[in-house]
Amino acid sequence: MNTHGPIDRTLPEPAPFAFTGDSPERPHRYLLTPQEAERGLGLSPEVASVVVVGGGMSGLISAYTLRDLNPIVLEQATRFGGNARGESWRGMDYSIGAAYFSAPDPTSKLLSLYRELGIPELIREKSSDDPVALGGHIRHGFWNEYPPLSHYLKRINLGQDDEFPDIPPLSESQRKRLDELDRLSLKEHLVQKVGKLPPALSTLVDYYCWSSMNAASCEVSAASGLNFLLGETNPIWVAPGGNAALAGRILERLCRHLPNGNLRPQSLVFRVKALGPIVEIVYLNAQDEVRKIHAKAVVLSCPKFVVGRLLDGIESERKTAISKLKYRGYLVANLLLEKVAPIDFYDLFVLGDRPTQFPVTDVIYGNFVSAKPHGTILTLYRPMARDGYRDELLDPNAYQRLRSEFEREIETNLMPLKPFRAAKQVELRIARWGHPIPVSSQGVFSQKVVDKIRKPFVQRVFFVEQDNWMTPALETGAIEALTWETAIRKTIRT
Repeated sequence: MNTHGPIDRTLPEPAPFAFTGDSPERPHRYLLTPQEAERGLGLSPEVASVVVVGGGMSGLISAYTLRDLNPIVLEQATRFGGNARGESWRGMDYSIGAAYFSAPDPTSKLLSLYRELGIPELIREKSSDDPVALGGHIRHGFWNEYPPLSHYLKRINLGQDDEFPDIPPLSESQRKRLDELDRLSLKEHLVQKVGKLPPALSTLVDYYCWSSMNAASCEVSAASGLNFLLGETNPIWVAPGGNAALAGRILERLCRHLPNGNLRPQSLVFRVKALGPIVEIVYLNAQDEVRKIHAKAVVLSCPKFVVGRLLDGIESERKTAISKLKYRGYLVANLLLEKVAPIDFYDLFVLGDRPTQFPVTDVIYGNFVSAKPHGTILTLYRPMARDGYRDELLDPNAYQRLRSEFEREIETNLMPLKPFRAAKQVELRIARWGHPIPVSSQGVFSQKVVDKIRKPFVQRVFFVEQDNWMTPALETGAIEALTWETAIRKTIRT
């Protein structure tokens, strides 16, 4: 667990002057030029009931639901967890990716899963509003300063207005509602429902959309945008180290249940091919040796643009649908501080002068669950909200340039705020994510794009990932894992 768990507790102080997060060199080398990995394909195959490709949150949950079938989990990175990863500083775990999730409905299958995993004992619930830093001051209640918007969201949550846009939808009427909302952007929908927002609130909505969905309110489908905004009005669950704590808890259970060697980090899959009643998976192990597995079923818990490169014989309809999807890059910086005044927020949106093309949208209190007298961690979110920008993150000079931009924003917009004026900055650590967030663009629901990308392939290859519904949320992948479990089991029995 120490070497492949979601939380890296091995970083020295100070940490190396480089990005953490994803490491794209190896997958780019083999997935972009797969002919390099053609050697050794005559090897005898290993046999398994089910293989899960991708050890992020969706893949771990899918493997956990199928744990009695002894799934093999292949993860290309050194550590499991995907974007639900974390690091540690002076005994305090913090998130370098996904940091929190919504409190589940009391009757939901998710709550049963969380209880089974012991998640409620890990978390601290956040139910207060998200304040806004504006004009050098922290203002609480800012979201409620325009009553038409706050009242509209409240009415939906109380069932007094339009139906709540659950994603995935729970009924045909909910799916119809998603399709209707999907024909408008979130910005267009809010103008229709509550009128033109005041300038500062309009900017705040954009910052929220950038932070959560990596796109502006005029780009985001009203279906996904409204789903996210409404979710923020409900209690939020936060664990130490963010969602990495949940990924770690699942990995611990899998380590106890599965045979030794079934959890395989640094295993890069480059071909998945249906061969009649079995599916062949070809991958490179940690030593760059080609290996082959024959399985009765495969779960692809990797982004769909990766599916397009792995899946042999992919249908033209699915390939066309995948080509319509967008993914964008993201940066998460953690500022390590000493001598900080008491903090009375979890998530602070920072509006102010912007020296960079992509602003730091918001800052969370990184050790919200485990406050310590000897230090404070602030997690800064910076979405790279433009198509194609992730390629620039690979530039050899990107780290120094982006670090300098973070430092300017910290000095200009964060350190002048009252809780931080006397704080001592100890260190800044930056995680790079090349394409972690699927953009919830208009048309993915109403044009049936999601239906085409998530349907099983030859009834033996299943897709369990947050981008099944193009909604970057833990809940989306978890619900998909629970949804497809029965069909996967049926396939394995046949």
